[in-house]
Amino acid sequence: MKLFDAVINPYSGCYIGPEQLPDTVAEFAGRLAASVDAWHNHYALIWLEIPASRAELISVALELG
Repeated sequence: MKLFDAVINPYSGCYIGPEQLPDTVAEFAGRLAASVDAWHNHYALIWLEIPASRAELISVALELG
């Protein structure tokens, strides 16, 4: 599964902006799970910007911690 192209900040955090969000919940879930798995030992946090129009993605993100 393809990882998100996160912007890394100087505080060991990753940022994923709304322009990167895939069209389907299933693709978002797969990409986020793969990204979290790959990054969990390298970064302190993952910051997601999810607009209100894509609120269906919030529960997926919360399930992954």
